[in-house]
Amino acid sequence: MKKILLSLMVFSLAFVFTACDEDSTSPDPATQTGSIVLSSTPAGAAIFLNGVAQSKVTPDSLTALSPKDYQVTLKLADYYDTTFTVKVEGGKKSTVAVTMKAMPLVIDSYSNIRLYEIAGTGFSGLILSSGTRADSRGATTDLFYNGGSGKDSIYSQHLRPPTSTSRLTDFTPGSASNLDDGVDAPAYSSTSGIWKYSMPATVGNYYFIYDNDFYYSKIKVVAKGGGTGSSDPYLWVDVSYKYNKTSKDKRF
Repeated sequence: MKKILLSLMVFSLAFVFTACDEDSTSPDPATQTGSIVLSSTPAGAAIFLNGVAQSKVTPDSLTALSPKDYQVTLKLADYYDTTFTVKVEGGKKSTVAVTMKAMPLVIDSYSNIRLYEIAGTGFSGLILSSGTRADSRGATTDLFYNGGSGKDSIYSQHLRPPTSTSRLTDFTPGSASNLDDGVDAPAYSSTSGIWKYSMPATVGNYYFIYDNDFYYSKIKVVAKGGGTGSSDPYLWVDVSYKYNKTSKDKRF
């Protein structure tokens, strides 16, 4: 009888230990990590998690996340930031697809603005944001025309000597002459080598501009003349351009 009871006790203990071992390997959702799978239309949006850049763009995933709620923000140039909350559960993937909303394109157009080579006229400079001719040394002037011998170019205001301001205006050439062709400006970069502080004052293709206030324009010389005599003593150029009113928006 004692042998039977001892056998039963050994069997029971073995069962208990086996059951506990099996339970210890079962995953606990509360301690498991989860992930967020993100995509956007259009793709290429920068991903931020709780306000911190993740050095990733859509489509991509955020992994090894503790179970809780997260705030995700997607950022893409020319589109509104999109922010939403994602609940992460242990051992599961939370998939989110977002359609980004484009910012409105707000463009001002200016035509046939005449700039003279002589600063004394008061009209050799141009304020891009308003289409206003100005003194080339003005505090808000963006560019000026210099038709002097061997120059005949439109320059960044900071190159106007003597000057008390340092407004930097950069130019890079386009590949067509139609300002309404829908071609966007290349992104400005001080190290790209394509942006210069002047453009030739010749009738032809347009140039893109990135100004001191971080706005893009698309400008072309449409006519030039002057310097023919007492009735028209100063060289001049007529320019037309489009000005994007949204800072750092290179769309046209």
